[in-house]
Amino acid sequence: MTILQELVRFSETIDLPAQSYAESVVYYEITLNIDGSFKRIRSLETPVQDREGNPKKPRIGKKLSCPHIRRNAIQAKLITDTAEYIFGMGNKAQAYLKLLENCYQFTQEPAVQAILIFLESSPLKIIPGLKEIEAKQVITFRINEMENLVHNLRPVQKFWAHYVDEITGGDRPKMQCLATGKIASVTTKFALPIKGVPGTTTQGGSLISAYSSSCSSYKLSGALVSPISAIADEQFSQALNYLLREDRHHLTIGNITYAFWSDSGKIDSNFFESPDDPSVKDYLNFVNQTDTTLNPEWQVHILALTGNSGRLVVRDWMEIKELDFAKNYQTWLTNQEIIGWNNIEERGHLNIWQLARSTVRDSKEMLPRTINAFFRNAVYEESLPISLIQNVCHQNRTERDVNYFRAVVLNQFMDNQKKREIMITTQEKIAFEYGRLLAVYAQLQRQAQHKKIALPNTNAMKYYASVGYSPVMMSHRLASAATNHMTALARHPNKKLLPLFLGKVSEIKAKIAELSQKSKIPTFFSPECQAEFDLGFWQEIQYTRQAVKEIELANEDNLIPISMQHNYTAISQEVN
Repeated sequence: MTILQELVRFSETIDLPAQSYAESVVYYEITLNIDGSFKRIRSLETPVQDREGNPKKPRIGKKLSCPHIRRNAIQAKLITDTAEYIFGMGNKAQAYLKLLENCYQFTQEPAVQAILIFLESSPLKIIPGLKEIEAKQVITFRINEMENLVHNLRPVQKFWAHYVDEITGGDRPKMQCLATGKIASVTTKFALPIKGVPGTTTQGGSLISAYSSSCSSYKLSGALVSPISAIADEQFSQALNYLLREDRHHLTIGNITYAFWSDSGKIDSNFFESPDDPSVKDYLNFVNQTDTTLNPEWQVHILALTGNSGRLVVRDWMEIKELDFAKNYQTWLTNQEIIGWNNIEERGHLNIWQLARSTVRDSKEMLPRTINAFFRNAVYEESLPISLIQNVCHQNRTERDVNYFRAVVLNQFMDNQKKREIMITTQEKIAFEYGRLLAVYAQLQRQAQHKKIALPNTNAMKYYASVGYSPVMMSHRLASAATNHMTALARHPNKKLLPLFLGKVSEIKAKIAELSQKSKIPTFFSPECQAEFDLGFWQEIQYTRQAVKEIELANEDNLIPISMQHNYTAISQEVN
């Protein structure tokens, strides 16, 4: 289905504001008695908490669902409007009073009559503080001892829907609605702006905009280029505003916002913002049950948006069956559990922002297409683009190191390649072994010098950038330096370190020699080879670090660490 069709369908499953109502920030609430006499006025505030849940200074104003209409000229809004319409002078105040009178004639609602009586009593002269209210600040009304605000009374809502339809529907032609497929009166100007997308104005933006002459098509212009019925227009606009208003239904990374919804109602922003959240674990456990009742036809919908002034730009639209999404998502999490991940309580799974952030020097450099690539990787198991992998490898060479975040990205890329049945070439295998060898050389120097040198300052790491592009230097300076470090390591008090490093160097060199018989050692590494080199380096750093730690923890009975037992005999023979 199309975006609009799914939004309209979603709107039927949630509680939406009344017709022609939209959210607005209201600053003051005036309470009246039923006879129209003044009771009190209070300013409205929105509670604010810091990241730890502690209360902060409240924000002035409160978002409420209020009567709404687009106005390019003098056009009053019912009951709840700005101070310049309610208490002002001239045409705006007259338009507000006339609308209020029409509402009372239509509804005969005593609460509306009370507001009329109050305004006729010249409240600015007798109530202190009203003159201090700014002209653009919105004011609403309540009747004392009534639960609802006046604009939320059902007769008032019916009048407003009828009024808006009457003044906006006179020139509506009948056409086939793109969202419902039915012949209906279509809107000539979309009713509600979409708020909450970075890059749009404070008034919001439009999902469909075709108001310039260049957008004319088949002699149709404006909203008629994409005919949407007035009802469907309000439904999809209210539904999208709901998604962008509710924290669990949207996630903003950089300047791109993702809106989520699913037929089961269980997929939310936690899946991509907090993968280790209990709700995510409960959902995956539920899906993995053999007697799960998840409907095989249920789907997950993800809409990616950016803003450009008054327009919304659709960056991506993802639809997938929920069972397929659950399977792909679990694979996405599993691909993060590489060596070095170890304890989930310490490390945890990475979210989309952390993965995308690892590809650039600064978070401001993140592009929408980069963030989108990681989303599609998690949702569809789509392979990450090679240009993104080149950025990751470039970061590794710039920093002369591979961190966990970038190692995860590289591992996801290589796993996707295997899923696409793209075989790892011999040259890529050679690059992987060279990455391992560099890691061993770096750890070797550090141990030979009794850990007096930090890993980034070793000779091997100083050459990481050049060796990561070409393995030529590996067989010259680094190999020569490694021989000297082996000699120094032989004098180390811990006699188990030398056989460990001798064994690793001989094993890796033997693999490189074997692979070089099948394919020539490349002079320069391709992007795929660079990725394998970095992965080999990361994995070997972790394995060697773990093996050294086990040796240091071994007791004086010369116990052989588990990580060494499989090749200890061969190593001992070589040393002897």
